[in-house]
Parts: sequence; C-alpha cells; structure tokens
Amino acid sequence: MRGLRLGVLISVVCLAVTAFAQPPSLEKRDGYIPIYWDAAKGRVLLEIPALNQDLLYFVSLGKGLGSVELGLDRGLGAVSGVVQFRRTGPRVQMIQRNLSYRSGSGGPALQQGIEESFADSILAAMPVEFEANGHPVVDATSLLMRDAAGVESGIRRRGQGDCKLDPARSSVYLAKTKAFPLNTEVEMEVTFACATPGRILASVAPDPRSVTIRQHHSFVKAPDDGYRTRLADARVTASTVSFKDFSRPHTEDPSVRWIRRWRLEKKDPSAVLSEPVKPIVYYLDPSIPESVRTAMREGTLWWNKAFEAAGYRNAMEVRDPEPGMDPMDSRYSYILWVNRDERGFSVGGQFSDPRTGEILVAKPRMDSARIRTISSYWQSYKPGSSAGDFGDIADCGDFFLPEVVQTNYGSDSEASMVQLRQALLTAHEVGHTLGFGHNWMSSINDRASVMEYPSPRLKVTKEGGIDLTESYQKSIGIWDVMTVRYSYTDFPAGKEEEGLAGIVKEIRAKGLLSNPPTDPRYNRYDDLGDPAEYLKETLAQRKILLARYGANVLKPDEPYGNLRGARFWMTYLHHRWAIDSGVKFIGGMYHDNVMKGENLAPTEIVPAALQRRVLGLLMQALTPAELAIPEPLLHSLTVAPYGSDIEDFNVSTGYAFDHLSAARTLSAMVLNQLLEPARAARLVTFADRQEGALRLHEVLDVVSRNTWEASADALPAQRSLRRVVQRVALDAFTMLAVS
Repeated sequence: MRGLRLGVLISVVCLAVTAFAQPPSLEKRDGYIPIYWDAAKGRVLLEIPALNQDLLYFVSLGKGLGSVELGLDRGLGAVSGVVQFRRTGPRVQMIQRNLSYRSGSGGPALQQGIEESFADSILAAMPVEFEANGHPVVDATSLLMRDAAGVESGIRRRGQGDCKLDPARSSVYLAKTKAFPLNTEVEMEVTFACATPGRILASVAPDPRSVTIRQHHSFVKAPDDGYRTRLADARVTASTVSFKDFSRPHTEDPSVRWIRRWRLEKKDPSAVLSEPVKPIVYYLDPSIPESVRTAMREGTLWWNKAFEAAGYRNAMEVRDPEPGMDPMDSRYSYILWVNRDERGFSVGGQFSDPRTGEILVAKPRMDSARIRTISSYWQSYKPGSSAGDFGDIADCGDFFLPEVVQTNYGSDSEASMVQLRQALLTAHEVGHTLGFGHNWMSSINDRASVMEYPSPRLKVTKEGGIDLTESYQKSIGIWDVMTVRYSYTDFPAGKEEEGLAGIVKEIRAKGLLSNPPTDPRYNRYDDLGDPAEYLKETLAQRKILLARYGANVLKPDEPYGNLRGARFWMTYLHHRWAIDSGVKFIGGMYHDNVMKGENLAPTEIVPAALQRRVLGLLMQALTPAELAIPEPLLHSLTVAPYGSDIEDFNVSTGYAFDHLSAARTLSAMVLNQLLEPARAARLVTFADRQEGALRLHEVLDVVSRNTWEASADALPAQRSLRRVVQRVALDAFTMLAVS
C-alpha cells in the first residue's frame, strides 16, 4: 500500500513538472514580453514578465480590406488601451483598465470605490503552460487569434454579410512577429468566413466568402512618470484624453480634458530656441511615388516653423525607412501610403498613452488616389494643358515671426498644383498626429490653418481664363503657430497656467476663430471670409468651366465615356461647397466658446443683409441658365466602355445621360437645405430679435417667386429645367409643412 501511494505521488510530481517545463520544440524570441512559437501546434505563447502592472496594448491592421466604404485599411488603429496581467490559479487574465473614471487624489478608499463602481474588461484568460525565469508562460493564441479590430461588426454594419473569424484558416504571421526591449509585436493572419457577402466584399476579395487580412498586436512598456499633462482649452482645437475625476470638489465639474501631445524636452532648457533631446521622427512609406515624395516630406516639415515659435528648432525629422522596417512596429512613426478600390480620405492616426495623453507613435494613412483627384481638378480647370514636369520642390526658406513664410511651389502647372496639394494634405494629417484638431474656420481668417479642408482657389483672369497659382495654401498658418505654442511651449515652474492664458489672449487679439461646429462659419472646403462673395465667385468660375468642358479635357485616345465621371461633377457642381456653406448663414447664428471675463459676445444673429445677399445668389443658382448643360457637351456624354464610374450622376434614363437628373441633384442641394425644419424654426425665433430680420415668410416668398411664380421661359429646354426646380421646391415645401 505504501509503495502504491509513493508511486502515485511520484506520478503526480512528474506530471506537474512536465506541465510546467518548457517543451524543447519551442522557438523563442526574446524581448519585453518574450514570444514562444509552437510550430507543432500552431500556438503563440507569451512569457509574462510582470503581473499587476500597467502596459499599453495597441491593435492595428497590418493588411487591410482595401475598401474605401468599409474603412478597414492597412494601418488602421483599432484599439488603444492600458492593460494588466493578473494571475488567477492556472490562468493569467489580461484586463483592460477603465480609465474613464478616476481619482486624482482622495486616498485608497475613494480609488477602490471608483474601481468597484465601474466595469473593467477581461480580454482573455490564458492557461499557464510552464514557468520560465520565474515568470508564467501562457498560451496567448486565444487572445491574439480573435476579432480584436472589430472587423465582423464593421462588415455587418455596412450590410456586407455575416462574417465570423475562422481559427482553422488563421495563423501567426511570423515575418512581422518580433520582440524588442520595450515592445513586443505579434501579427496574425486571420480569415473571416462570410455568409451572403455583399457587393463591397465581392469587389475587393478574390472569394468574398473567405476574407483574409492581418491584425497586428503591440504590447508596449508603459512610459515613465516624466511626462507632464496639460489641460485643454475649448478655444484651442486639440485632440484630448477625457475622464471624470471624482476626487474634485463638488463645486467643480468632475470632467477633465488633457491635450494629446508628444514629450519634447530641450537639450538646453535655458535657451529660448533649442533642439529637442529626442525629435519627433517620421518615416516615409517606400511606396510613395517620387513625384510627390519630396512634397510630402516638405509638408511634414512645415510644422518645424511653428515649433520654432514654441522654442524648438528641428523638432521634427523625416527619414526614409531602413530595409525591412515594419510599418506597424510601435517604435516607428510611419506615413503610410494606402491604396483602396476607389478614392477616399486620408487619416492622421496616432497612438497615445490613455492615462496621460502622451503621444507615442503616429501612423497617418495617406490615400494614394488623392493625387489623381487633384490631377482631375487640373484637367477640368485647365483643359488641354500640359501635365508639366514633376520635379523637386524648393526648400522652405527661413522662418521669422510674427509673419508666416510662404514656400515657393513654382508656377501655374499641374505638377505644382498636385505637389502643393499633397504637401498641404500631409501637413494636415501629420497635424492630427501632433495632437491638433480641425479648424474649419480657417478660411474666415484667410487660410490661417492647414487643419482646414481646403477647396482650390481659382481666379478668373482678364482674358476669361482660370489662374491656379494660388490654388492651395503654401505654408503653415498663423493658427497652427498658435496651437503649437499652446501645446508645446515650456513654461517656468508655476507659470504654465498664466502662460497658456496669455497665448489664448493673443489668439483672441489676432481675431483668430475656432468656433463650435454649429457656427455657420464652420465649413469644410470653403474659401474667403464672405460667403456671399465666395458663392458669387464660384458661380462665375463655374460658367467658364462648364463652357470649356468637353473633349479637350480628355487625353489622346481616352474614351469619351470618361467625361461622365468625377471630372464632370467637379465642373457641374463646382459651387457645391459655396452652396453648402452659404445656406448655413440663412437663419444662422454666430456663436463662440466665450469664457467669463472675456469682452466678447457669445452669440450674434447673422446680419440680415448678408442673409439676403446669400439667398439671392442661391436663387440665381436655380435658374435654367445656371442648371443647363450645353447641348454639344450632352452629345459627348456617352457611356464608359468598361461600365459607369462609381461617381457618375444617378440618372433615371438608363445608359443615356440625364441632364434633368443633374439639375434635380443641384436643385435639391439648395432647396432641401434651405427649407429644413430647424432653419425655418430659427427664422421664426430670430424674427423679433433683430432689426429688419429675414423672416420665414420672406424666404418662402423668394423661393416661390423663383420657382412656381417665375416668368415663363422661352425655350422648351428652359421650361423642362424650370419644372425640375418646381418639383424639388414642392417636395421641400411639403416636407417642411409636415415636420
């Protein structure tokens, strides 16, 4: 009996030793969190170096879907969180902390109360396989081989099918799985089995029932405590980390907002202007074409001019990546060149420490089709012009304050326009990665910021041509200088609050605006400080562009069917942004983020005279003469040889181009916005608050006089277009009446 017990004991001990001994077949990759690759079983094991300590966890896409409509791009940052590993018996849990509710002070009891009041998220419970160096080694396959980026829900939301991750067709992607002293990177090739896939999936996947992409997991050592947070100010656009601090007095708002920014430190803290100890370095994707590569480098470095105003020389650098550098590696800020099935948007992605807002790495995604879009603009604006020479761009020159230096990007040529727009776009997206938000008020202050969405500035020459030498902004703007100063200026101990207040006061003194999105001056893709003048100019420009649009837009041997795509609507709807922005001024109210103590008006109803000027120009846009398409051009608008362009006008006539549908689109753009219920209600509300106010009945009368009560048109084509406008007006009146 004693021998039997001893045998059982020895067997149990042997099993325990076997269970916690490292199998000999594992391939180890040492680093911050060591990786063990179990090729025999297709597993990824992680050695957990420390329990119950913060680390950062980022998830991105190393290989995307390629669909502009789904947005699941290469380089997409999907998850940014703070996690801890906690051991519970035979398993180690990875728990994402809830940082939306905190205690800045108040002691452990308050902290415990907050932690027990709100949920955390256990992302995985991983079995311990063995011990190494006194650390548990866990099977992390379930953590890594899951839909961490939310691909399934993203596809489902767009009605593209019910997709589920299939572990049998998923595995580790070893080429992008590495460990370093401060970060561990694991990339997984994951396949989603999709039932009843939709049109979008079918257009980007060889077999839409089986969609394979790559998810990248980054485990990053949490930064030290040397970073200093900075409070946000509603009058300065910035990306923020926000949370509720329950330790604040009951007389104060518990909401706290810290700006996101990089950690910059001067080599010489006593110097007014010093190089940083560690500059912000960006790497340019090797696939960026040489024709715009220099422009993108220059656009990124425009920000150095603003950083000089904050006391930093050469704060930013742009480099070419070393061979084999992984764009998803969390050690590198990488400007990605993203290809999609259709033209789309660029995005200024970055990862920051959710605890503090310290930006750690940037992954802006630049849409490769943008340069083709700008080329299409050029071909529409300057039909028959030479493509020009895509040579290098001149250096920025010297910076001086308070003026903002203008970079010389050359003459009125397609190459200059494409390069300049790409430089500006890069500056914009990099601006987001520096922590700055949009400023869609920039046009009011004459291109005060690259954080605007710009519309090309056209000038009509004395000869009736189009001048594009000032098509886009050529440098950083004064607003950008001020926001860099707010985010990155160093202040003596105890002087930060006073210093930041001084910068905001200077912003106000310069008349620089960054108002709420509901302010009618807050518009994307607009230009000029006066909406009526902008609409007037674009109407005149459109007349010239439409008269010149035709075969001379095409390249040699290009099919006539291509005239119906994006280049045509860029011309026919040239004034679309002026319409969108102009309508907002009717029944509009200016309002600002005014703080107590500032001698500024929080609100002001838009002057009635300006509203009437805009209204008159909107009615001009609805006349048959403005809606008409020249008959010779209509003869040229044949079908495209390989199917219609996704950006072709929606028509009801099948293969034949429908000029009435085009007129209907334009008429609805004006009238549906002009007669929306909320605008009508504001016109009623403001009527007795403003001398000589534009009233609702006046707007309705003006619309009626210019549609149903308009004088009879002489030509049948004009009468057809008038009927289109009348029907759109009737529909808009009806929708307003039943609202």
